[in-house]
Amino acid sequence: MGASEQNGTELRRSAEVTDIKFKNDEFDITLANGDVVTSKVVINAAGHYADVLAEKAGYGDFKQTTRRGEYRILARTEAGIVNSICFKVPTIHGKGVIVAPMLDGRVLVGPTAEEGVPKEETRLVTKEKFDYIGQIGKEIIPSIRLEKTEMTLAGSRPIDIETNDFVIRPAKDNARFINAAGMQSPAIASAPAIAIEIAKLVEAAGLKLEKNPNYNPKFKVQF
Repeated sequence: MGASEQNGTELRRSAEVTDIKFKNDEFDITLANGDVVTSKVVINAAGHYADVLAEKAGYGDFKQTTRRGEYRILARTEAGIVNSICFKVPTIHGKGVIVAPMLDGRVLVGPTAEEGVPKEETRLVTKEKFDYIGQIGKEIIPSIRLEKTEMTLAGSRPIDIETNDFVIRPAKDNARFINAAGMQSPAIASAPAIAIEIAKLVEAAGLKLEKNPNYNPKFKVQF
């Protein structure tokens, strides 16, 4: 988000969308604080709430479920325990719990995979899964010191119920309402290609795109 802001994007944080109306060839997007944002196109990349947002706009032709994953992060003192990604035999849901080095020197252990968690609980961590991660971490690397856990966190993958795949397409009734939903874990690696595809869909909807001559592609991430 910092990279987009430095190139002129205005971000509205904690700005819940309560209504979307399409009229006079434009969208009127009403926020919870009463503000109305007008746009010629909507890119619906609302994560777990992408299906909810599409429904509010009148284009609810897909439904999503959740798959929550919880993690434990070990202190930098444990950096030498692993120098590559280690995991057990994968299942249908993915690699399962892994033990892996992080860029900042810490060690990641996780995630779990819990289906159908309520959308509002996708970032909650639980004692049950905390212990489970520790159990599997020990099976992978018996000498791992899990008492060095300094952080726990959770995230979740939005799963398209019908296809179990990405939903990258315009709404069936409006080419200017473009969905980028069902973004499971490969989405982070696929993001550049997804962005190119979204740009093509915007142009296909009849809108002209122009390159920003002052675009700055360099952004320093702060750890």
